[in-house]
Amino acid sequence: MFTGLVQVLGTVVSCAPSAAGGGDLQRLLVRAPEFWGALGASVAVNGCCLTLVEAVKPDAQGFSQLAFDVGAETLRVTSLGSLHPGGAVNLESALTLATPLGGHLVSGHVDEVGRIAAVEDRADGCRFVAVELRPAEPAWLIPKGSICCHGVSLTLNRLIDKPKETRVEFLLIPTTLEKTNLGQLCVGDPVNIEYDLVGKYAVRHNSLSRSGT
Repeated sequence: MFTGLVQVLGTVVSCAPSAAGGGDLQRLLVRAPEFWGALGASVAVNGCCLTLVEAVKPDAQGFSQLAFDVGAETLRVTSLGSLHPGGAVNLESALTLATPLGGHLVSGHVDEVGRIAAVEDRADGCRFVAVELRPAEPAWLIPKGSICCHGVSLTLNRLIDKPKETRVEFLLIPTTLEKTNLGQLCVGDPVNIEYDLVGKYAVRHNSLSRSGT
């Protein structure tokens, strides 16, 4: 579990077939400004929960190299397949019982890949961002509720829910733009979306109640 509060920005070194995967497994290497602890630990990379399989301790500049194995299904249902060397990724270590829950409960299991539909910078340094989604589960979207975008816990400012168009809009403050990679996104870029975990369970419960299951 995670909170959706990005701790550091990493830089993609490479994403190539893993020698251990027979071509189906990709090895993602990320350079990060901190050492992220024990092997086997869970780390959210752009909102995707991955297992740390290898780590090189900090170099003279204080940077570590983290390695993750990414399966074909993960690449298919997330935006990790579009990562490129030099690109920035949001990193967050797993939630503990002693961690302040400053964001919201995030599982690191991506529900869908959205697309940046619009970006508008404001004079106060904030930025409006609109994300286009598939109109599959509009009940999961709650105006002023929580949503996770590329591993960042955000408040859904506005929801456009039409038969052939579903969009969500966020207001990104300067701190979010500085500390995450959301400030680097452009129109058309893919983003990992995870709906509010509590909301999904509530929708599922109501659905089962109505069906009598």
